[in-house]
Amino acid sequence: MALPKAREGLNGGFSLYYEYSHQMTIGNREQIVWSSIKHLGASGVADPILRNVYRISNKATCKQITSNLKLYINQAYDFYSAAISSGVNTSPLYYYYCFLNLAKAMCEIKNPSFHKLPECYSHGISWRPSPKFLVNPTKELVYLSARGVWHVLWEKMTGKTCNIPNPTYLKVKDLFACCPETGIEYSRIFGQNPRYIPLQEPVILFDESSGEFWIKFSVNRSSLKEVNLSRQKFLTLISNSNIQYRQVQSSET
Repeated sequence: MALPKAREGLNGGFSLYYEYSHQMTIGNREQIVWSSIKHLGASGVADPILRNVYRISNKATCKQITSNLKLYINQAYDFYSAAISSGVNTSPLYYYYCFLNLAKAMCEIKNPSFHKLPECYSHGISWRPSPKFLVNPTKELVYLSARGVWHVLWEKMTGKTCNIPNPTYLKVKDLFACCPETGIEYSRIFGQNPRYIPLQEPVILFDESSGEFWIKFSVNRSSLKEVNLSRQKFLTLISNSNIQYRQVQSSET
């Protein structure tokens, strides 16, 4: 069966990272990113997003979520700032709690008053450190334990119920293999290529008449072959109940 043609739309561009103008940029990159994150805690910004994107129409609920978003984001920023001025033995813990609070902010949108739920006070992911002074990244494990922040965040991002067995063990090495930001370090330490699939020519398209937008991208066959994935399996892995991808004709054909 022939593949359908790609849907046409207005090109909105695409960028994984913040784009800078050498004429307009003031300050460092981290502060620009944090300014954008803090911006989401403002009621004038959060309310339209909650109403239009997450379909939360109750005014009291929107107000409560916005207030808690601001709290979590400010706490995350405080931890991040503390980590910058801390030593190597302390800063990783501060960075962890920074991103834990950002995760709670995402969970708050799915579960208003998340701080009242028992999951808010359990991380959901644990690590039993080796008694040795040095950590061996090739053998270290983390495990998903009792339901906590990790599970609620997973449900928020996938739109599915999290039914992962307790405990589920994950190799630290495998987790780093899926992180593009540490790809070079991963290759040097383990002598292997990271297990992520680079997107080719990604672009966000927009249909003015329907108000819909979507992303179009290509994937090299060699990239899928390297991680032993078929095209159908790849589409299944990146789809969920809210987002569905489909294969279309290549622009080169």
